[in-house]
Amino acid sequence: RIGQAMFEQFKADALATGQDVSESLQSVLSFFSVTQNVEQLEELNKLAQQLAAFDSTGQGIEGAAFALKEALSGDITSLAERFNMSRSMIRAMGIDELGKTGNVEGFIKAMDELLEKQRMGEEAFEQMMSSPAMQVQKLGNMMRSELAGAGTDALQAILPLVTTLEEGFQEGR
Repeated sequence: RIGQAMFEQFKADALATGQDVSESLQSVLSFFSVTQNVEQLEELNKLAQQLAAFDSTGQGIEGAAFALKEALSGDITSLAERFNMSRSMIRAMGIDELGKTGNVEGFIKAMDELLEKQRMGEEAFEQMMSSPAMQVQKLGNMMRSELAGAGTDALQAILPLVTTLEEGFQEGR
């Protein structure tokens, strides 16, 4: 029951931010070796989602989660290089030391501050997520998620709509 509730919460978080549910869940799972605290898992995944939005390498949430996990072990190389952040600023925020000592709560707070200073904070993330391209991606992820959980009858019921949309795109309407 607890596992199902966690799954549903992480799935809802992914859909709310336009993330691919499967990739987002993989991100959460990657942090299990660091913490089993659900709130911390959510916060770490939120940080990964924010970083993924600014990742120019195209590795998405998987790459962002990897960089965070490395930083949680005290290695800031991936975080600095992938997201073009100053190593000295990362160190000044204590992120490497917080990671090495296992202070997950402190690490999360320091990362929030760092992202704000780097103009990658929550407000910048929300602005990026509200772009038309991201809204289309969000809709696509929601549809994939819902269709994955739908039965055959539900899929048959929406098939005419899908067919109409496909024809419209083909005809340029």
